[in-house]
Amino acid sequence: MRNSTIDTPTITSFIKQASELLPGHAANLKKDFERNLRPIIESKLAELNLITRDDFEQQLRLLERLESKVTQLEAQLASFEKPQSD
Repeated sequence: MRNSTIDTPTITSFIKQASELLPGHAANLKKDFERNLRPIIESKLAELNLITRDDFEQQLRLLERLESKVTQLEAQLASFEKPQSD
């Protein structure tokens, strides 16, 4: 699997929303909070070993093809195992 890039606009939006939860009198802390929260979020997301939607869908298509092939091969095997009437 390849490493996917982190969706920066989504992270930025999340950090802004989180900083808005701070009380009004903590306005001077918001910039520090936002600056310190970003590396934490990015490192935790990197630990999750996530894949992109495209990679997931590609693997899903591969799995579907393999399941179809297994079904075909099982049917072939069953026809070989049946006793043939003479």
